[in-house]
Amino acid sequence: MSFEEVKGRLLADNALYLKVFGGVLVLVVLVFASTIYLNSLESISKSKETELTAFSELSKSYQRESSSILRFDRKLRRSAGKSPGELIEEVARDIGLGDSISSFRPIGETTESGYTSSSVEVKLKGIGINELANLVYEIEGHSSLLAIKSFEMKGRFDAPEKIDATMRVALIRKG
Repeated sequence: MSFEEVKGRLLADNALYLKVFGGVLVLVVLVFASTIYLNSLESISKSKETELTAFSELSKSYQRESSSILRFDRKLRRSAGKSPGELIEEVARDIGLGDSISSFRPIGETTESGYTSSSVEVKLKGIGINELANLVYEIEGHSSLLAIKSFEMKGRFDAPEKIDATMRVALIRKG
């Protein structure tokens, strides 16, 4: 074999080795790039899952608040027509406390942000604590939007099991 033949054969083998090395190098670069891409997709997926969880909580909170607002809106619509004194007297009569109301004193009306609040001061004499609790429960849960703005109670000396109470109740309505 001559020098030229050996040189040609070595160059041909080196070219093959270079091609194989280049192919392996390209394969390594592709695997590395795809690993980086998959890691970025995984982090994006985790951030989207976090956003979805936060959005789900926000949606549940919105639904709770929306149902509460709708309940108050229905009460506002039912508030037209009667005065707060009439409504409280009706509630007291329904639970058997109509005779316990000693006085009503209109406080007045205030209008703010499109809502009108009509207030009345109600004095109750000689009622039991359970009767008072029932009255407060019925006022707060009334179909019209009644709100107890202030509340005072004191025991009686002549009958310790009885209570005298004074409360300011507001009827809130639109307009």
